[in-house]
Amino acid sequence: MKPELDCGAALEDVSSLLDGELNVARALAVRAHVEACPKCSEQARALDEVRRALRTQPAGEVPDVTAAVMRRVERQSQRRQVRGPLRVAGVAAAVAALLLASSSLIGTRRPPASARASEVTSGVRDAARSLDAYRARYEIVERGWHEAVPMRRFDAEVSFSAPESFRLTIRDNTSYPDPSRWPPNDVDLIVNARRSWIREPDLCPEASLPACWTGTTEERTVVARRPFDGAAGLPSDLIVPLETLSTSELFELLGRERVLGRSALHVALPHRQAVPLISAFQQGGSWREFSPFDRVDLWLDAETWFPLRFDVRRGRSAGGQVLLSARATSFSQPHDFAPSTFRAPTAALQRSGGFVQDSEVSFDDVRSPEFTAGLPPYRAGATSAGERILSYARGLTWLTMAVERSSDPPRGYPSTAEQVALEGSGVAYYEPASSDSRRRVDLYAPRTHASLESNLPRAVLLRVASSLDLVGRPLPGGIERSGLRVTRLSSSALQTLAFAESPTHLPPGYRTTSSFLVENRRGHRTLSVYYRRAQAEYDGLGIRTTQSPSVRFLPPSFEDLQPVTVDGRSGRWSPERGELEWMDQGVYRSVRAPSLGRGAAVQVARSLE
Repeated sequence: MKPELDCGAALEDVSSLLDGELNVARALAVRAHVEACPKCSEQARALDEVRRALRTQPAGEVPDVTAAVMRRVERQSQRRQVRGPLRVAGVAAAVAALLLASSSLIGTRRPPASARASEVTSGVRDAARSLDAYRARYEIVERGWHEAVPMRRFDAEVSFSAPESFRLTIRDNTSYPDPSRWPPNDVDLIVNARRSWIREPDLCPEASLPACWTGTTEERTVVARRPFDGAAGLPSDLIVPLETLSTSELFELLGRERVLGRSALHVALPHRQAVPLISAFQQGGSWREFSPFDRVDLWLDAETWFPLRFDVRRGRSAGGQVLLSARATSFSQPHDFAPSTFRAPTAALQRSGGFVQDSEVSFDDVRSPEFTAGLPPYRAGATSAGERILSYARGLTWLTMAVERSSDPPRGYPSTAEQVALEGSGVAYYEPASSDSRRRVDLYAPRTHASLESNLPRAVLLRVASSLDLVGRPLPGGIERSGLRVTRLSSSALQTLAFAESPTHLPPGYRTTSSFLVENRRGHRTLSVYYRRAQAEYDGLGIRTTQSPSVRFLPPSFEDLQPVTVDGRSGRWSPERGELEWMDQGVYRSVRAPSLGRGAAVQVARSLE
């Protein structure tokens, strides 16, 4: 492990970190120190506040003298060899002085929002760490759930107490054609450290309503919860949209507006990236579905980063029909809650998570990570299956590690997982966040399997994995099962396959994560290559290309297929599977991209070479 930075060295680079000017390694080191050091964290927060005020606060238009002032401050700092907290304070004072001078100018106007998308992502991550408690009420309007019910209205209340106590209450205010025959979509969800409970209407297919409704509700309880078990499905993005805005490459910052009498940043992004936010209300009950390409407009409170409002619109256009609208009517950060707020009832239908909190499972154990990204220990214990569990948390940000011992080498393949070389810790397998889990890293050491899961960013989570007292080994290069041999290919081995082609075009943020060759006893070969984003892939797949010289024609299908041409060759598009297929001089090729659509799949297909 490299030595940690001291306060002077870390604060020297805080300004560059906030501006995104450091390389990845240095940025991780500086952020880790600042997050773990209260003194430096306070200094960095002060600088960030004045930077944010300078860049995003609406004010009169002023001459842009920021660069000149900052260069002057920097020259003065260098001449005086100002270091550490004094340098940060000097920059903050200069920026504050600039703000005061600017406010005295008359008849000018600044742009409504000059913050960058990367700053929004950084601000949301910081807010998720500092949040202790939250309560908000929303009004929800939904259109298109059922042809006989063109519009539904709901009230919702969300409560949170760090690190994993949630409560979601939804009440249906819809005027149904015949209220006695339609299920009111009332939902109650309560989660605390030890158990979770949900109550919802007994569901049946929307197409069969109202005849299929039995008039009953269903309750379920999970007891002996593992730390943050099911955290991917909890409504935490309703509090701070940490996962929705986990990557700045997929949303657009449109400006500032007033929402609930507060200054709010307006962000637009596709539904496929906003799944954690939109699905937060859909923990139970019956709701309409959306297309991955529908547009989501989100308004974030400029001070707290809470979501004050969001709309889902049909299609990519800002003028599309609003299908779902949620608007906060109030929000607060209470000091405490009534004792009953997060008390989860016991339902007849129960499932056990098998977790027992155990002080014998120590955070000082040799297998615990040295680096936890500044997250303090939270809960430790073991499961009935023999796993040892450690967890760490601060605010909405959390990390869990499960360790199990086994004398048998692993034989399975996490097919979409990316094989990653860790600094000093061998090999690990990384998977981005999905609709079922957050980012995950697995290490397979002799007789030990360690699994890390967290909502920390990818680079930070990999650094946590590198700090383990374990050396991960690669999974077997090939396995045989049911007459098939499956081989994980390296990039160099992939290039040796004469029939394999690779795309020269991928959507922003996508890269190769894994490649597999499947061969049967007759020598038939099929190659599958996965391309995924670093932080999240909520459809669980991303992009997959499949190529085989052993398939002679497109297999028959009863799907509703659309004809497509790829470089002059006839192909077909399956909207159901989100897959494009065609024959290329005796080689079967396909591009599957369920959340990206036909246009993106065709672009990838045409770039294969």
